[in-house]
Amino acid sequence: MRKFLGSALCAISLMAMPQDAEHTPEQIAKNIEIEISAHLPKKIDEHITFKNIKAFGSKITYSYEIHDTSSVKFSQFSWQKIDDMKKTYHEKVLKSACTKEDTRAILNTGVFMEYRYTLDNGKFFFQFSLSKDECEKSGL
Repeated sequence: MRKFLGSALCAISLMAMPQDAEHTPEQIAKNIEIEISAHLPKKIDEHITFKNIKAFGSKITYSYEIHDTSSVKFSQFSWQKIDDMKKTYHEKVLKSACTKEDTRAILNTGVFMEYRYTLDNGKFFFQFSLSKDECEKSGL
């Protein structure tokens, strides 16, 4: 899942990154939305579909849909199990985003990234955000 997102961000980073002082975080976020939207929805694996991306000012919201399967019933997870899954995903995305040069460069412009997960019935599952400050605080 993160490979697709990383590839998409790398592919557009040169276009989205400021070439002069006129490129604002809002413009960069909108450029990323436009480029990635053309490739969505994208099935990541049997459980997750990357459904949507939206820029709201300098924030980019990545929306994923989580599907129950015969082997995993996410809709029946306890709050503790959901929180554990959120922490695991957040740690993986934080490490990936903060250590990849292109993604980190986007964060360094002031763009914030929010990852939102809903169940396939539309119910909220979890979300988390990333920013330049979070990368710095984590030491990555």
